[in-house]
Amino acid sequence: MAGSVVLVLGARFLREMKLHLPLELLLPVTTPFGGLSGLRFVAWQFDGFVVVLTGVALMNAVPSATGSAVLAVCLAAGCVGAGLRRTGWAHRGLLSRLRRG
Repeated sequence: MAGSVVLVLGARFLREMKLHLPLELLLPVTTPFGGLSGLRFVAWQFDGFVVVLTGVALMNAVPSATGSAVLAVCLAAGCVGAGLRRTGWAHRGLLSRLRRG
């Protein structure tokens, strides 16, 4: 239960760090199956929801509670990292900080 809450908060952070809709998503994508530009737009719009659904399904597949909690924390950290990259935040590595010190 707590792992799901952590995962939802990470996905919420990912969702809130979105900027404006990229123009590339509005361009048509033609495939033998038809146009998939709508699918790309839906994936961009609901990426946090997809992360939560996938994460909860994976957490249910893990047999131990500890493994599920670790998986939820890792997925939430990935969401936070992706959200920060969306905004252009560039972190300096830990080793570069230690070299200056």
